[in-house]
Amino acid sequence: MSTVKVTDIIRRVEDVLQDTNIRWPRTELQNWMNESYLAITLARPDANAKAGTFTCAVGTRQTLTKTGGGGYPSALRLLDVTRNLASTSGYKVIRLVARSVLDDQRPAWHAETGTTAIQHFTFDPRQPKEFFVYPPATAAAEIEVVYTDSPGATALTESQLDPAG
Repeated sequence: MSTVKVTDIIRRVEDVLQDTNIRWPRTELQNWMNESYLAITLARPDANAKAGTFTCAVGTRQTLTKTGGGGYPSALRLLDVTRNLASTSGYKVIRLVARSVLDDQRPAWHAETGTTAIQHFTFDPRQPKEFFVYPPATAAAEIEVVYTDSPGATALTESQLDPAG
């Protein structure tokens, strides 16, 4: 798959607008392109999906965007939790389960003993950057997560955007 340059897209947009940096400065067109990257990613979270190692916080509640190591501050939403990565976990898979199932079957699941071997995760799309793990995690628990990352913005200068330059 070939890569399309930002300057080529802006040149095509200028053709459609019948404008050559008079009414619509190229830096403004670049800003609109950056807005489109975010809109595409929000509409299609898999458009900028990434996988990585997540170091769990102690307990059940996990925040994908936590700072201080082991998190992803630029993440927009969790997509999946695939497996355990801690050497003491047995590297087993982690399955999605409805929170209501845990609540019904194990009402005190938030207070159980922590482990590095996570078995399940539960996720509410209304809180896209948070999820819960079962059993509760210890500080040594590491899991593999798939998440939507914020798209990087293009930051070309006016001279870099100039087709003659």
